[in-house]
Amino acid sequence: MKSASLDKWTWCVLILSLGGEATQTGSTGFVAGLVGRHLNPIPRGGDDRPAFFIGYLSGVLNQDRREYVRKHCIPALTAKGWDTKFLIGQPTENLNQRVSTSQGQIATPWEQKMSENLRKEAHTYGDILPVPYRDLYRDLGDKTLALLQHAKSLGVGHVLKIDDDRCPNATTLESIALATKPNSARYIGAYLWKGNEYKGMIGPDNQVVPYFGGPIYIFSAALVSAVLDDPADTVWWFSYGTSSEDKVTGQWFEHAKNRHPELRFTREIMNHLTIPMEGGAAEGFKG
Repeated sequence: MKSASLDKWTWCVLILSLGGEATQTGSTGFVAGLVGRHLNPIPRGGDDRPAFFIGYLSGVLNQDRREYVRKHCIPALTAKGWDTKFLIGQPTENLNQRVSTSQGQIATPWEQKMSENLRKEAHTYGDILPVPYRDLYRDLGDKTLALLQHAKSLGVGHVLKIDDDRCPNATTLESIALATKPNSARYIGAYLWKGNEYKGMIGPDNQVVPYFGGPIYIFSAALVSAVLDDPADTVWWFSYGTSSEDKVTGQWFEHAKNRHPELRFTREIMNHLTIPMEGGAAEGFKG
């Protein structure tokens, strides 16, 4: 009888102990749920991927702009778990002379100095993505291509291209991430050009293509993959593109759309992609 009585007490203790653990676990989950609601979890690209990679197309001489962006823009993006990099190519001095093919050439003194400055800046901040192209305005299409390739290698949900005189609006980006489906080839920007407003918008192939203005636009992961799946078409854009990389990206969108009817391609005009800068848009930045 005594042994049976002890067994009953043992079972009671075990049940109460398990009940306590269950109650504690339930309480923890409940509290975590409440906290999660208030913390607004980072939107992901349909799984555990970061929702965005933000790529600033920056110039060799734009260090003042980068400092401003580091101070006023990047902290809010980092808080969301989104990687942000400045894409900068090889410093290139315009010598207005025919390019030599002789061996043993060295960079100009200015190019050497700028390269050393960029190396120091990159090592100091860790937020510069060097791209192996000459940093020339006419070759911005190549820099944009490097941006898409890098974003795809990271496996992010979206890639955002932005100029180095603006801050993205993290709140708007969150809403974009939440609405993107795996098969959504989304091309999002603030201002959509028809592509025929000016003669310079029409490339060598004489095709008129709508595209979003260059200060900021977004590609979803599905669109990035669709654009990059034909390197021959995407890399050799000289036959249809111009020095305006936004026009080139508009054509990449069209070409990818023709190749991938299984995806849902959309051009979406969206407001509030950037936030007002100190003193007004683009104010506070040095040229």
